[in-house]
Amino acid sequence: MITGRFSHRIYVAYSITYSVGTILSMQIPFVGFAPVETSEHMAALGVFGLCQILAFVHYLQANMTPASFNVLFRGVVTICLAAAGLSFGIASFFGKIAPGRDVSTPCWTPPTLRTTSPSSHLFLNISRLPGPVSTLISSSLSSCSLSVSTTASES
Repeated sequence: MITGRFSHRIYVAYSITYSVGTILSMQIPFVGFAPVETSEHMAALGVFGLCQILAFVHYLQANMTPASFNVLFRGVVTICLAAAGLSFGIASFFGKIAPGRDVSTPCWTPPTLRTTSPSSHLFLNISRLPGPVSTLISSSLSSCSLSVSTTASES
């Protein structure tokens, strides 16, 4: 697309391949909806979306006069930028995003890790093991040290 080699044939080939491949991969039981939910697949989804947009723009260019296409294009770009700016402003105002602020990561201590970590079940299950095994594993886990940084402070 960037090099200008996008054509109708590439559009048809990529659209069919992406659509059929995604639908077929979702038929595998342990995959489920991962192809449309996880971040690993968002690049392919983004390319698919850009193909759709670029094909629509080429269609409009072929069926409109250059003057009316320029008016439509500028209007759509202006509306999209205004909507993105408004969304950004509203999300910043309500605290959903914090641009330009020094947001520090929370300090994790071993007690909070035991209660909030997905591996907290490991700690609970170790305590149920028979005597010497439980003591051996618990002592080896408690000897592991976590380096905790406390340099960040909220302003």
